[in-house]
Amino acid sequence: MLSHLTFPLQLRPRALQLAPQPPTSARSRRIGPVLHLALAILLPHVTAEVASAAVDSPLAKLPQLEYGQDQSALAALDLAVRAAHRDPDLRRDLEARLIQVLTGPASAAAKDYACRQLKLIATAASVPALTQLLADPQLSSLARYTLESIPEAAVDQALCAALPGLAGRPQLGAIGTLGERRAAQAVPSLLPVLQGPDLRAAAAAATALGKIATPEAATALATARTTVHEALRATVDCAAIDAAHRLLAAGNSAAAAKLFQELFLAHTTGHIRLAAFQGYAASQGDDALGVLFAPLTGLKNRPQGELEARLAGRLLAEWTWLKIPSGYLNGLATDALAPRAKVILLGALKTRGDPGARTAVLSALSSPVAEVRLAAIETLGVLGTAADIPPLASVAATGPAPERQIALQSLASLPGSAVHEQVVNLLADTPPATRAVLLRTLATRGATDAAAAVVKYVGDEDRGVRQAALEAAGLVGGVSEIPPLVQQLAAASTEAQRETLGDALVSICSRARQQSSPTILESYQTAQPASRPVLLRVLSSVGGSEALATVRAATRDSSPEVQDAAIRALADWADPAAAPDLLELVRTADNSALRTLAFRGYVRLGRESEAPADAKVKLLDNALAVAQTVNDRRLVLGALGDVRSLAALRLAAQQLDQPDLADEAGAAVVKIATLLEPPDKAEASAALEQVLKSARAKSVLDDARRQLRGL
Repeated sequence: MLSHLTFPLQLRPRALQLAPQPPTSARSRRIGPVLHLALAILLPHVTAEVASAAVDSPLAKLPQLEYGQDQSALAALDLAVRAAHRDPDLRRDLEARLIQVLTGPASAAAKDYACRQLKLIATAASVPALTQLLADPQLSSLARYTLESIPEAAVDQALCAALPGLAGRPQLGAIGTLGERRAAQAVPSLLPVLQGPDLRAAAAAATALGKIATPEAATALATARTTVHEALRATVDCAAIDAAHRLLAAGNSAAAAKLFQELFLAHTTGHIRLAAFQGYAASQGDDALGVLFAPLTGLKNRPQGELEARLAGRLLAEWTWLKIPSGYLNGLATDALAPRAKVILLGALKTRGDPGARTAVLSALSSPVAEVRLAAIETLGVLGTAADIPPLASVAATGPAPERQIALQSLASLPGSAVHEQVVNLLADTPPATRAVLLRTLATRGATDAAAAVVKYVGDEDRGVRQAALEAAGLVGGVSEIPPLVQQLAAASTEAQRETLGDALVSICSRARQQSSPTILESYQTAQPASRPVLLRVLSSVGGSEALATVRAATRDSSPEVQDAAIRALADWADPAAAPDLLELVRTADNSALRTLAFRGYVRLGRESEAPADAKVKLLDNALAVAQTVNDRRLVLGALGDVRSLAALRLAAQQLDQPDLADEAGAAVVKIATLLEPPDKAEASAALEQVLKSARAKSVLDDARRQLRGL
């Protein structure tokens, strides 16, 4: 039985994997598991002599084993090998007897089995027998697999000795095993293969030397890269990179640096040059800064080195343990660095988040190259302080379009608790365009602590400042900012100004809700007729019974503008408390436009309010009763489809017999059916069957059939 062993699937012989198992008798099927269980229990507790005796019979039969045969008779041997880990004497005995199978006149299947068991217990004593199998095409891989598990120098010696006599796949496998074992003594044996005529073997030798990665192996690869066949140079270079990295990991930075440098200088472009550059920089430790800045400073005279410069920038960004003295950043203010190098360096500084680089970044703001200025503006958003608000605000107000947008983003992301205070301090003494930028900055940053300062500018004589202040007030203002905004509303001279002020008040009151109610209600009572429509709109965002009563009364106001605004406010009401008023307006309104507005508001409450499902169905049922047109009824059915209720399903199904509404009613039934719980599925199925008889639209019929199949 081999099921308990673990080994790579690719090493299993096809015959062992695919050969059919012969039928076994009922008795053997009963005895096999019982014997296996008994041995599993008993073997750990018996002596080596007894265990050894228990496997005499399986071992005697083993040489005649063939692929595909029943192996239940080997159960005792399987378990004895497991038990041998706890008994040195048993381990030596079993190893010796399995070695005899390998060296004796046994079948290939028997030697296959013996190798797999030796994998678990083999010592240096097994090396000669396993080495004899290295040239066997059928067993070579399994022999190497077993050898790899033996932590003895004898394995490496045996593999090196066998290497000249191997060819083809066995040779490639042996070379690979030496590489995996990092066998230092194999370097002299691999050199002839590396320089030999067999390109596959030479490539395998190069890869193995890269894994062995001793100074001797590294030297061999460095020498070979100029002497091997051209087709192998890429493989040798990659192996040399691997060897250098392993040398570096082992602490031999001098040897690693030498190899990395040779590889870098040997290539003018390409991935090997980049890999060598990164490795060489890593080998320099704290002295890597000069290495990383070299491609940045060299980019001015060597434009083709941009990939190296970008790699250097990425490494500078990642290796934050490297401290960058200010002297290295002087090139940002001079022509010492090419514009592209400056952009790369600024990006690295942004990622590092090093505040010590701020002054150098500021110097790049005056670059004549737009790409550099953009990078500097973006980097200041991370490294800047409150002191950098003036230059950023100036760019955001008057700079070219791309720079304005980036500057606004940087102002929004500037770190530090002093930013809001500094922005407020700058508001009074800046040009209008810059003031508008500062107000938008406070809005974007959600500066509620600056709300009082923002409101001061809602009446500014500059239109752009007023607009920015109102937008900011709506976003950061609270209850305290409502009175000054109401005052501005009273003083507004145009409808556009009043509407903008109303937008700000709606934004604040939507957050403050009932806390804002007293102020808005009081303001409404004393407001001029021109301001009342705006305040009615604000009251719809406040909500509450008092606000609703005021709006209800306004629907009967003598002013058509106030009436219109009141009905619109009711149509926008957030809770069903306004539903009776809207329904009454639908029934009685003389103005068809206002009636339509009230009807849509009523239906919206049936769809969007937080009322229970049954209450929504009742609202929508009432809407159907007062609907005057087919489009009105379609609007109701569309809302009904969003209500998760059996009552909603029934109401929608009642409309299926109306030809003008059959498709809309069918779509609502299908949608509701997908929302219902299992107990309601039977009635949903009946309604869907009715849809199939009434609806005409293909999409509705297809959806109904699909839903029925699901039910």
